[in-house]
Amino acid sequence: MSNHPDPQKIPSSRRVTLNSLREDQFALNMRMIFAMQLHDEAEQTKIKQQLEKVQEEIQQLFLGTGQRG
Repeated sequence: MSNHPDPQKIPSSRRVTLNSLREDQFALNMRMIFAMQLHDEAEQTKIKQQLEKVQEEIQQLFLGTGQRG
């Protein structure tokens, strides 16, 4: 038997896929490029924090301990 929870038993609001996290990461990277072009350091700082959070969620997903919310 697997130690992973049954996806059918996880509420849909808590399901996170690698694809959705990668899409979030891609969108944030595009925003970062735009903020860099505008020399908007405050926005760059906010985006960097968001990117770190997404990267942490990706790591948790791979470790099997992640819950987004």
